[in-house]
Amino acid sequence: MKILPNKKAITRMQGVLIIVILVVIAAVGIYATMPPAGPGPTPPPATTSTTGSVSTSVSTSGGIPPNTLIIGEVGLTWGANPIGTDITMMWPTASSWPVPVYEQLFQFDPAQMKNGEYELVPWLAESATASADGTTWTISLRQGVRFHTGNVMTATDVQYSLNRFIFFNDYPLSVTTYPGYGLGYRASFASFKNVSVVSPYQIKVTLNYPDATFLQELASPGASIVDMNVLESHAVRTSNSSDHGFAWFNAGQDMGTGPFMLTSFTLQQRAELTKYTQYWGGIYNTNTPIQKIIFIPIADATTGRFALESGQINILDNAGGQVVNAISQTGRFNILTTPGFGRIGLYFHPAGPLADWRVRQAIKFAIDYNGLISAFTYGYDIPNQSQFYKGMPGWQESAATYYSSKAPDITQAKALLAEAGYPNGFSTDIFVLPNPVYGVNAKDWATVIQSDLAKVGINLKVNVVSTDAYVAMAVNLTQTGMLLVPSSLVIFSPQSNFDQTLGSGNTAFIGWNAASEKGPNIDFTYLYQTWNKSKTETNPTLQIQEMQTVDEYILKYGCLTPIVQIGTKVAYATNIQGLVWNSVNASIDTTYVTIS
Repeated sequence: MKILPNKKAITRMQGVLIIVILVVIAAVGIYATMPPAGPGPTPPPATTSTTGSVSTSVSTSGGIPPNTLIIGEVGLTWGANPIGTDITMMWPTASSWPVPVYEQLFQFDPAQMKNGEYELVPWLAESATASADGTTWTISLRQGVRFHTGNVMTATDVQYSLNRFIFFNDYPLSVTTYPGYGLGYRASFASFKNVSVVSPYQIKVTLNYPDATFLQELASPGASIVDMNVLESHAVRTSNSSDHGFAWFNAGQDMGTGPFMLTSFTLQQRAELTKYTQYWGGIYNTNTPIQKIIFIPIADATTGRFALESGQINILDNAGGQVVNAISQTGRFNILTTPGFGRIGLYFHPAGPLADWRVRQAIKFAIDYNGLISAFTYGYDIPNQSQFYKGMPGWQESAATYYSSKAPDITQAKALLAEAGYPNGFSTDIFVLPNPVYGVNAKDWATVIQSDLAKVGINLKVNVVSTDAYVAMAVNLTQTGMLLVPSSLVIFSPQSNFDQTLGSGNTAFIGWNAASEKGPNIDFTYLYQTWNKSKTETNPTLQIQEMQTVDEYILKYGCLTPIVQIGTKVAYATNIQGLVWNSVNASIDTTYVTIS
C-alpha cells in the first residue's frame, strides 16, 4: 500500500514526460461512462476576438498599471496558430497563460521551485492510496475549491475531467487533426482503465496495469479539472456524439480553479487574466498582490527586447541566448535562468537511405553539437542526446554527450556511410518551421547542419514550410528526409519520449520498427521487452536501469537525435521580486511574486 498525504512530496525530479512536438498524433480513446450532466451557472464570458493577425509588436498605452505583469512570449505557437482556450484539448505548451488559470490533482511545490527543485505534491487532491497490486488508486479530494464559474468542485467534476481528456473520442474531427491540440499525449495514459466516484470528495481510478508514473500523469495540463455541469450544458450533441462543450469552451471560456481567471482573450494576440477573489489559496494559503497578468505572443526576440526595454512589458520569456545575453549587458534588468526542459532535435523518417541505422548514426557523428550551441545559445543551454533530461533521476553525462563528446567525427561518419552502401553520400531534405525555435531562427540551425553534413557527402536541402505543411510531412512516413523539431515537456521522465519513439506515437510520426529498419543487428524483441518492463516497474532503481538500456538503444540506432537541452531564460524588470518560473510547465508561478 502506498499513501501520499497532503503537502508531502511524491518524488523529486520525477514524473511522466509529455513531449510536445509540432505534430498531433491522435490516440484511440475508449469511451468511459460518465455521470449525467445537469446545467449549471454560466460564467461571465471572457471578452473574446477570434480574428486577428500574429502580433509583431507590443503596445501598452499609458505604461504598465500597478500590480500588473505583462509577459511577452517569443515565438510560442499560440501566436502563429489559431489555438483556442479548451485546456483539455490544448497543446500544453502552446502558451503559458493557462498555468495560473487551471489546476490539477497534483502539481509541483512552489516552495521547491523557488530553490530550483521540483517536488510533486497533492494539490486539488489531498491524498492518494494505492492497492497492494498497484492497479487501484483511491484519491481524496480537497473540499471548498470553487471554479471560476462559482460552482464548488466535487468528485463528479474530477471524474468528468479525466474522462474528457483520456477517454472521450467523439470530439469533432478537426480537434483530433488540427495542429496545436493535445490528443497526441493520451498515449501516456494507456494504463488508465476507468474512473469512478466513491463519494462527493473521493474518486477511484482503476488501471490496466501498475503504472510507476500514474500520479505524475495526473499533473498533466490535459488533466486539468474543469466544471462538468457548465461544460455539458453547452455541449453540441447529435444522435451518437457530443463535443462536450468544446466549441463553446474553445471560444474564450474559462472553466478553471486557479488563482487567476481568464477575462479577455484575443486569438493569436492576447490573453488577460484577473485575480480570482474566491481562490482557495493553494497549499500555502497564498493571497497574491498581483491583480492582473497579460500574456502577449511576440513574433521575434528583437521585438521582445524592444518591448521590455521600452517598458511595454515587464517580463520577457523565451527570447533566446543571444538576446538575453544582450539584455543582461545593459544592467537594467534581472535575468532568471533555471534548468530548462525543452530541446531541439533531428527526427528521421525511416525511408530511403535514412531507413538504415548506420546512415542515421553517420549523421549523428557528423553534427557539430558544441558548435551549434556556441553559435546560437551563448552558453545558456547544454548538449544532450539522451532521452533523459539533465536533472532527472537516471540522467548520465556519458549518454547526454554520447555523440557531442566525439563529434564531429568525419572519419567515423564516412565509414558508416560506406558500410551502408553510400560511400559517395546522397541527397535528402530537412524541413523546418518559419517561426523562431527557442529564440533562434530555425533555418539558421538547419543551415549549419547542412554545412556539417556536406563534409561527409550528404547534400541536405533546407525547406522552410508552414506549420500545416510541416505536420503533413511529419506524418507522411513515406516522405524521405528529416525534421528539425522543437519540443518541450510538461513533467519529468523519459517514458513518453520512449512512447513517441517506440509506441503509438511512433506509428503516426516516426514509424521506426523492425519492418521499417533496413540496418542489421537490432534486437527489437529485447528492446520492446525492456521498455514494457520499465513501464510497470515500481522499484525506482530497477526502472531507471531498464530505461537507461532503452535510452542506449535509441542513442545508437534510433530515428532521432536530440541536439540541445534548452534552459529557461527570463528577463524581467528590477521592481519585480520573488519571481519563480515553473520550467516544467513553462510559465510563471505567482505564489511569491510582488511588485515594488
